Amino acid sequence: MRTALLTILACALLVSLGQVRDPEIEFRQIAGLLKLADGMTVADVGAGGGTWTARLAEKVGPRGRAYGTDVRPTLVHGIESSAKARGLTNVTAVLGTQDDMGLPPGCCEAMLLRLAYHAFDNPARMREGLQRAMTPKGRVLIIDFRPPLDQLTGEMKSIGFGRIEFIERWQGQDGVYAALFEKLRPSLATRRGGGRTIRYRLYRQ
Repeated sequence: MRTALLTILACALLVSLGQVRDPEIEFRQIAGLLKLADGMTVADVGAGGGTWTARLAEKVGPRGRAYGTDVRPTLVHGIESSAKARGLTNVTAVLGTQDDMGLPPGCCEAMLLRLAYHAFDNPARMREGLQRAMTPKGRVLIIDFRPPLDQLTGEMKSIGFGRIEFIERWQGQDGVYAALFEKLRPSLATRRGGGRTIRYRLYRQ
């Protein structure tokens, strides 16, 4: 209920301000930031009815795959129906929960969270799922109005993602930003302390 209400309020705010932009222009920028190409696998988290999922699927082509996830069964059904109506065979609709996106480990080279991150009821668990689903050097684009950028950057850094780009006014919309992150490559490091060897992970660009 909280997820749906926050999303509705966010969209209503943009409409009331007259700030809804051309979706074609917006998608071209999304595709460019995520470096989408033929054959890639991408996820649309908090996909709603699947409009953006379908666009992502068309962009990566039949050799690629687009996952569309949502926590509401009716919307997941809508993702499937939308893909079928467009003749898309490379869309996988996923019913997630407030604790798990439902994406397979290491499945995604790119991920879009458009007005979804702020609505997580259990952000820490969802970030864990995000981290598991992404391949090394995979890109995550978060378009939202909260949390504040410093908080978001810190939360993503805690799961091994570095921020590589920030757009303060996404598509000219006041209060809506876009933050692009990349999954850093983990490497196992060792150090000696207290007479024992300690192993820990470092993340590097």
